[in-house]
Amino acid sequence: MASDKEASKKATMTYLATLPTGFVADALGKMNLMHQGTIGIYPIRGFEDAHIAGPVVTIKFAPVRATGVRKPLSFFEVIKNFKPGTVICTQAGEYMTFTGDIQTYMAKQAGIVGMILDGSPRDLAGLRSVGLPIWSKRPATRLMSSLWELSGFNVPIELGGVQTHPGDFVVADEDGAVIVPQEVLEQTAELAHFVAEIEEELEKATKGGASLDEVAAIYARKGAKVPIKH
Repeated sequence: MASDKEASKKATMTYLATLPTGFVADALGKMNLMHQGTIGIYPIRGFEDAHIAGPVVTIKFAPVRATGVRKPLSFFEVIKNFKPGTVICTQAGEYMTFTGDIQTYMAKQAGIVGMILDGSPRDLAGLRSVGLPIWSKRPATRLMSSLWELSGFNVPIELGGVQTHPGDFVVADEDGAVIVPQEVLEQTAELAHFVAEIEEELEKATKGGASLDEVAAIYARKGAKVPIKH
């Protein structure tokens, strides 16, 4: 039944949301999905201890196409299409600012749980006062309106080197972000539960004086590969 499937998916996402990115990345790695962790994207100052998780919605910026045929989209128009509880993931220019405290405040009001930016925000003091966790590459002050425009939303993007689709699931903490493809959501949760158990076993073993060989054997079990379920 659809309701049972929806309930199962919700429970899966709720469980994944409790985990650190390392556990999620290790679970994906067991399926040979080795490139799901973002590169060079970290929480901005003030959110170093933040942890967010949720379904992905996307925004994509591209170089300006100034043909005069159509009006570029605006952030305020786009955000109306995003459901509460989601995480905005954005691809844009690295050194051009494309979000600030006003946009972030409106995102928070819409129920967005966080924003992960493959690019640069400004108004960092304002962002901290809004209180919506933000991940980005670096702050910037150069305006982008003459060079970049919002070209699409809920389309595939590249986020810190990861192909990211709307409907995927993201977990982010002080280490960065990990994207779980929606096609392997439930299997990732199953494997993450196994990883969590192995991590607990490793902690007990190391604190209990286990030998290097004993610890290596536990690690080998953790890293064993499994096929993706279809």
